[in-house]
Amino acid sequence: MVVHLNLNADRIWPETNPPDLQVRIREIREYWTEDSLLAGYLSGRETYPVVDSLLFPASETLFSIVIPESIRTRWLIGDTTTFGLLVEPRSSGTL
Repeated sequence: MVVHLNLNADRIWPETNPPDLQVRIREIREYWTEDSLLAGYLSGRETYPVVDSLLFPASETLFSIVIPESIRTRWLIGDTTTFGLLVEPRSSGTL
C-alpha cells in the first residue's frame, strides 16, 4: 500500500518569480514536541537519514510525498526509533 503525505503551500517567497521549491525529507531520530520547535532545535538534523529529495514547481500549491513503506511499517508497529519526518527547504532564499 502506498501512503502519501499531502502538503499545501500557502505562500512561497519571493512572491514575484519564485524559484522552484527544493525540499529534503529526513527521518527524525530524536524525541521532539511541537511546542519546542524553534529555530535551531533538532540540532542533529544533519545526521538524520535522507529519505528523499524533491523539486516542486513554484506554480504548484499542493505537494505529495510518498512515505517509504519501511518507515510507515515502523510507525504502525510503534517502533520508537523513528520520530517522524522533517521536510526542510533546500532552495536558497525560499520559505
